[in-house]
Amino acid sequence: MSVFQLLIVVLFCVIIAGLKVVNTQLRDRCQSLENKLGELSKIQLDQGKSINAQERHSRRNNLRIVGMEESGNEDCVKIAMDIFENVGIRDCAIDRAHRDGRPVDDRSRHILVKVVHFKDKIFLMKNARSALVQKDYYIVDDLTRVDLAEKRRWRQQVYDLHHHHGVRLHFSGGCWRLRGGKPYNFWCSLADNRSDPK
Repeated sequence: MSVFQLLIVVLFCVIIAGLKVVNTQLRDRCQSLENKLGELSKIQLDQGKSINAQERHSRRNNLRIVGMEESGNEDCVKIAMDIFENVGIRDCAIDRAHRDGRPVDDRSRHILVKVVHFKDKIFLMKNARSALVQKDYYIVDDLTRVDLAEKRRWRQQVYDLHHHHGVRLHFSGGCWRLRGGKPYNFWCSLADNRSDPK
C-alpha cells in the first residue's frame, strides 16, 4: 500500500470518527428536544384542563333555553321568568339573560340565562323535562366547548346503554356518570363500571 493510499485511509477514518461524534451529539440533542417537547405537551394538557375547569366553574349557574322563537323587541329576562314559573319556581333571581351567538336564518338562538342561586338551577334542570314536555323549547346546561364535545362523543353509547341495558347516565363535571356520581369508563365493560373499586 502506498503512502498516498495510507493517507486516504487515515483521512477517511478521521472523517468517519468525526461524523460518529457529530451523530452522537445530534442524537443526544434530539433526545433532549423530545424530552422537552413531552414536558411541554404535558404542561399544555394540564393547562387546558385547568382552563376548562375554570370555565366550567364560571358557567356553574348558567343554563340555556333552546328552541324559543325570537322576536324583535323581546325581554329575555321576562321570557326566562315565565318559563321558570312553568317549571315551578316563582320569582327566580336572574342575574342576566340574553340571546347567545350570531343570528342564523333557519333557527332561533339560545337564550343564555344566569341565575343567582345554584339551587334554583338544580331545581330547574331536574324538573324542566317533565314540565316542558308539551312545549317546543327546552332547558339544557351551559357546557364548555370541551365538555360539549365530550358529551357528544359518547352520545350513541349512552343511548345504547339506556335502551339495551337499562343503564341511565347523566353528564356532569365534564364526563358521563352513573347514578351516585361515579364516572363511567366507556373503555371498560358494563360489569367493570358497576363494580366498586377496591
